[in-house]
Amino acid sequence: MKVKVLLAIFIIAAFANQYFGQNTSRTKQKKYYEAVEIYKNPQFSISYEADSANSSLTLFRNDEPILNIDSLGRFSFGKNSPQYKLDVCGTIRASEELIVETNDWCDYVFHENYKLQPLSERLNLIKKQKHLPYLKPEKSVTENGIQITETIKGLLQNIEELYLYIEILNERINNLENENQDLKQKCLSE
Repeated sequence: MKVKVLLAIFIIAAFANQYFGQNTSRTKQKKYYEAVEIYKNPQFSISYEADSANSSLTLFRNDEPILNIDSLGRFSFGKNSPQYKLDVCGTIRASEELIVETNDWCDYVFHENYKLQPLSERLNLIKKQKHLPYLKPEKSVTENGIQITETIKGLLQNIEELYLYIEILNERINNLENENQDLKQKCLSE
């Protein structure tokens, strides 16, 4: 029950947070910093921090940040300073689906005017770069993480192009089998 009350206080204070420490006059703002502990018990605490650029409200459990909301509308879970609209330090689980919207997709691979790179060039490129095209190299991923939409799109484009390569190779196999059958027929007739 106490956690629910604390969370309710936290959410109400978060909505009010956009007005804390804000100078709405058009005069030049002075730099300032303010930190206030709003609530504290042995397990939970709520604190408010503000400077001339931003303000934030943070819910702590055992001095570890659980939830942070800043005046720019960014939320973070498990960390103090959100850098994105939703910033999570830990695992995210969804019981249904995570939907990421995008404005373009790679079905253009199947358009008739799509220029498929010759397979030998593709293989040389992969050997040279040591990773698949349209995907970030290991160093970039370990340093910066991955962007889900960009990564899925890159994987899908590679898969779609593989189907085109399979189609080309299948045609070549069929042609070779037909030629082989013709040669067998000629050999048997002689």
